[in-house]
Amino acid sequence: MKWIYSVTAIPIALMLVGIMGGCNQSTSKQDMIAPEERQEDPNTEAGRVVRFPANRSLGSLHVRDASISWLSLEPWQPMGVAKDYVTVPTGKALLLDMTERTDRHDFSPLASLQPQDLQALVIQRANVDIRVVSRMNDLRWLLLAGTKVCDHELSALVTLSKLEKLDLTATNVTDEGVIHLAKVVTLRDLTLGGDSITDESIPYLLKLQRIERLDLRGSGISEEGAKRLENGLPNCRIQH
Repeated sequence: MKWIYSVTAIPIALMLVGIMGGCNQSTSKQDMIAPEERQEDPNTEAGRVVRFPANRSLGSLHVRDASISWLSLEPWQPMGVAKDYVTVPTGKALLLDMTERTDRHDFSPLASLQPQDLQALVIQRANVDIRVVSRMNDLRWLLLAGTKVCDHELSALVTLSKLEKLDLTATNVTDEGVIHLAKVVTLRDLTLGGDSITDESIPYLLKLQRIERLDLRGSGISEEGAKRLENGLPNCRIQH
């Protein structure tokens, strides 16, 4: 099964936020506050501002209309690199793809992002502790294919109250991890794979009553188990 995703589409202009200083004879109270202590409005007329590290890129950024269903295959539009201040146009969802980073082992900069900054995150073929994303409570899509994610880390996903689409293809997740996934009740699209996902996971997968697509290709789920899922989740498309 091919599990590496692409996010190609028509490029759009990347808008950067300029920081301008005034030349005023008098010093305001705000001017006397240290720069790191100032409260800045994260929004502009053009959209919302997301602040990434100034000295390095975290990956590539892509946008699409926030109103599009997360189950849709509608392509994302590239808008540049995740570095310094970036303005996300009004009404757009923001995806950060960290797949092509040079340093694919240090994901600590994600912890500095604001909870509402990202709506989609792609990390592939890397060793990442996904607990670093537990604050991103506006995240709707999380792709972790080929990472070293393991069972106990999945408990961090329970805090992502808007997560709808999750891809755990070719990870270290087993039946024990699916116990945690059963608590992510907002999931509508879930991809699991690997022999460590067996019929033992079925009672927990059946708890995902909002699920619309369940991709179990390459898993250890039996034909009988797949039928149990089809019967228990009649509104879900099971791929096995």
